[in-house]
Amino acid sequence: MTDQPQQPPAPDPWSAPGGTDAPDAFAAPGQTWSPQGTPAQHPSVSPQGQDHTVQGQPSAGQWPAPPQPAPAWGQPMQAPQAAPYGQQVPYGQPGPYGQPQWGQPPVPEEPKRSTVGLIGVILAVVGLGLAFLGIFAFTSWFFTIPALVLAIIGLARKRDRNLLPVIALVASIVAMVVSIVVFVDSAEDEFGDFFDSTLFSGGPAGATGPDGEPGLGSVEDPIAAGTPFSYDSAWIGEDATVWEVTVDGYMPLPESTWTGPGRCIAVVGGVTPTYVPEGQRTSSLIDTPNAYAIVDGEVYEGNQNCDTGELVALGYGHLWSAEVPENTLYLYYYDIWIPEDVTGDIQALVIGDPSLDGSVYVEAAELPYVGADPESSLDGAAGASAPDGLELVSAGEAFSYESWWGVGEDAWEVVIDGYIDLPTPDGEDSGECKAIVGTITPTSIATGTVSDWAATPDLYLVAGGESHFGYANCDWTGTGLSGYESLWDAEVSVGTEYFFYDIVQVPVEVAADVEAIQVGDPDFDDVVTYVEALPIAP
Repeated sequence: MTDQPQQPPAPDPWSAPGGTDAPDAFAAPGQTWSPQGTPAQHPSVSPQGQDHTVQGQPSAGQWPAPPQPAPAWGQPMQAPQAAPYGQQVPYGQPGPYGQPQWGQPPVPEEPKRSTVGLIGVILAVVGLGLAFLGIFAFTSWFFTIPALVLAIIGLARKRDRNLLPVIALVASIVAMVVSIVVFVDSAEDEFGDFFDSTLFSGGPAGATGPDGEPGLGSVEDPIAAGTPFSYDSAWIGEDATVWEVTVDGYMPLPESTWTGPGRCIAVVGGVTPTYVPEGQRTSSLIDTPNAYAIVDGEVYEGNQNCDTGELVALGYGHLWSAEVPENTLYLYYYDIWIPEDVTGDIQALVIGDPSLDGSVYVEAAELPYVGADPESSLDGAAGASAPDGLELVSAGEAFSYESWWGVGEDAWEVVIDGYIDLPTPDGEDSGECKAIVGTITPTSIATGTVSDWAATPDLYLVAGGESHFGYANCDWTGTGLSGYESLWDAEVSVGTEYFFYDIVQVPVEVAADVEAIQVGDPDFDDVVTYVEALPIAP
């Protein structure tokens, strides 16, 4: 008997993924299909009668029911119903029957709140506590600044908008304000003496009395004129010049055109630097003290506009120009102007600011004026003349001049030929115009290859016992100035002769009596030269 080849078993009906049979697309009309299979027992599958039906699948040997017809065109399709909350499967994960749930949207997780606001509150509270630590209150800012930043971040982010960032913001600001107030108050208590020292009072240490206390004398009880004393120029203990100072008294001076109605005096005496800072050859002008006069209880200070030509001629220099080697005597003057309405006697002379503890009050001893007449520094006899005791340089005669100007300090050879009358504009009441003419030649130049115009000498016309400088309204283009250039344009090389003019306007009432031509400023120049005032025809 021939064995017949065994036929393979009939294939199972096709099943969709997940165990659900695919619908029969060719089912007869009217037949329905459900994904839920009907439990059945097939004898070939369960010969023992056991039920092997799987929920959601048709029994073996049972064809699934066909699907319902598709909805007609335009009829809305029924949306799938989502599973209840809590039974949903995360997006993309297998469902309860193994099939992916691709049609279900992801379930958003509930947002978590950050701790930005809480951290900001903690930092702000710590900073507020440190704000009360006296002189160390500023350390609170190491905590309040981060707290302030976190508070701002918490208020800017939606998920952090709650009460905590607000509390952090307010607490950090309060901590900053409190720390500033506490620090300033504590610093004043801790360093009050230092704040009241000479560093902040604006002056040098000054003089020290025999009892070790700062200052000497008083308005009511000044020290005697001519008494030497030591004066320390150091402000806060730095290396500075120490002087031995003597005040001989004061001398009346004539007024100049730069002062108003009133009286001029000059405090005179001598200073000797007993100590010069290391590395300096001479004393420093910034270390020189100031001088004051007290009249009717009021303090009057330097003016530098009084006529000090007589003192300069005798070898005195302004106190601010005291730059001399150690242990070298310097004769000084310090001019002070007192207004006309102040008629009281001078009560005391003061070296150093009277508002400071180290100032020295000296007897106001009046000294005789060194000139012929304290009302005029010139002797008007014989027309052109110089201050009493000085020789008048002839017009056309050469003499030397060295600039005091700190930048230039150039040296010159000067020749004054005389002065030329210039036309005065109609209606001009400032005075008559005159032009001083001559030549000036630089003999040495401190900086560069040409002279500095600012280092040229100041020129004055002396008339009516006063020195007159500058002009308000004059015509310098008139006849007689051809070939001359302005003195202030004198920028030439060494040895080059420069023909100059310099215009001065003299009051009408004294214009006819020009006594001399003054070369140099007595308040600054060490040497002032007076030249014959020779009129030159235009």
